[in-house]
Amino acid sequence: YIVTSDYHMRRAEAIATVVFGTQGITFTPIKVSGERRYESTLRVLRDVSRSMVWLVTGRTGASFRDRLPAMK
Repeated sequence: YIVTSDYHMRRAEAIATVVFGTQGITFTPIKVSGERRYESTLRVLRDVSRSMVWLVTGRTGASFRDRLPAMK
């Protein structure tokens, strides 16, 4: 099961499809009524891309942060 707020479900399902789908795992989405905000398509695509990078490299974006120059 994936349980999350209704506004976040589109992104959660997209990520679950990539991550769980590659492992042959099925899921059932369950929406919980929450604050009505909108998640942009750009945010969904960004997180799906991050999921694919993680699947291919085994690394999260946080592990790359140490290699970037410090921003002030």
